[in-house]
Amino acid sequence: MKPLEGLYGFIRQHLTMVNAVVLFASTLVGLIDFLSPSLGALPTVIYALTTLLVLLMLVAAWFPLAWRRVLSALGCRADLAASAFWRRPVWRLLLGGMVAVSLVGLVSVVHSDRGGLMASRVPAARGLQESLLGVHRALGDMGQGLSSANAKLDVLVAASLDPQKDLQARGYALDANGLMKAIKQGDRRAVALFVQTGYRVDKQGPLSVLINGHQPWDHELVSLLSPAMFEHPQACQARSLLRWALKPPAQERAAAVERLCGPLP
Repeated sequence: MKPLEGLYGFIRQHLTMVNAVVLFASTLVGLIDFLSPSLGALPTVIYALTTLLVLLMLVAAWFPLAWRRVLSALGCRADLAASAFWRRPVWRLLLGGMVAVSLVGLVSVVHSDRGGLMASRVPAARGLQESLLGVHRALGDMGQGLSSANAKLDVLVAASLDPQKDLQARGYALDANGLMKAIKQGDRRAVALFVQTGYRVDKQGPLSVLINGHQPWDHELVSLLSPAMFEHPQACQARSLLRWALKPPAQERAAAVERLCGPLP
């Protein structure tokens, strides 16, 4: 009787299953080999475990009595502990597959500094590997770039939530001269930022510009101003200009001044 006759018979009876297992193992080993430059120590750990499993299987075959005692001590059933399962075709097929995987894997680990077994032997595979891993690195760099850009954007957004910084970015000082400049230029956004900062006018210049400045009258811009901005005693001194002839629209100018500073005493 041939020692491997049972194994041959098992393969013939379960050819589809055997082919599937071999194909899966080959694909997995090839994939790990191809990606070894980016996997670090993972291939070494995997093939160390497969080698350990092979050794345990050989120990079970070489020392069956000791192995039965170990299985019994672990709580396995008596029939399982007593059975010589290492004589079965399935066990031999598994052992052969694990030996093949371990040997190929260890050779791949040895060649990992050159990109793995396939890349070190096949130039075309090496080129494809470098291309794919290059794309992976590029995507990583792109991700870092996006993270950096997002961080900068967060800073800009935080700055945009600070109206004083926005005013400075637009070229306005947070004082009466800055507000006068914004009114003269018809910059509604800047005037709104002055209001948001809680700025309080402490000179008569801004109101004077509203009463008889040379800029076109802008009702929407003037409506942004609040009476709270003109509570300082100096802010409404220019109100006396209302006694003189006003530029058109005179009524709107007078109404705006009265809203901000109250009626003439």
